[in-house]
Amino acid sequence: MKKQLLLILLLAVYSNLSASVYTPDKLLYNGKEYSIIESKFLSHFFVNKADHTETTPDGEVIVSTGPRQGYIGTFQIENNELYVTAIQKYYMEDLQIKRENAYPSLFPNTTRTKAEWVSGLMLAGEVPEEGFKNGDSPKNYILLEIKDGIIIKEKKLNKKELNNFKKKQYQSFKNTEEYTTVFNQLKAHAPDYVSDKSIDETIKQFILKHSGRILAD
Repeated sequence: MKKQLLLILLLAVYSNLSASVYTPDKLLYNGKEYSIIESKFLSHFFVNKADHTETTPDGEVIVSTGPRQGYIGTFQIENNELYVTAIQKYYMEDLQIKRENAYPSLFPNTTRTKAEWVSGLMLAGEVPEEGFKNGDSPKNYILLEIKDGIIIKEKKLNKKELNNFKKKQYQSFKNTEEYTTVFNQLKAHAPDYVSDKSIDETIKQFILKHSGRILAD
């Protein structure tokens, strides 16, 4: 019975940890705060696969941060350049969730670092002044095209405009060589029973991740 209770307690604590650190990376831009919703490269932090030790952006091992790693980053745009300014690390100790400032160990002797490893599309939702209530989603978004940490293009969109943009983006992307490359890569790693239509639907669903550039007006 004691073992069962301990197991239940451990599961509850670890579930709480996952829920607590499942927080989007933060973007500060033009005096506004955004929650980063989708970015192919941004939510990849510097954790070694083998021993979970941090490395620098120059390191070859980069894995996704998500709840299991417990890293949350704060990013800032200044003069069309993307910087990382803070990194919080969440971890479990004595059955309690703790956090620490991981930035100094990743980027010693700096207060901010240009995110030159970031390229692709980033979608971020504007955070209202009163914050999000449970179940709320952003009403306004910003879509950024980034190359080597430099902002190339940006679009401001509401929910309806974002949905329409994704449809147009998909149609534009489907006419490119990059679409064929992505399709073939997904097909090569998919089980035999996955149809071409399903692969195409996957690309459509995650069009911002796969397209990498703003193609539609």
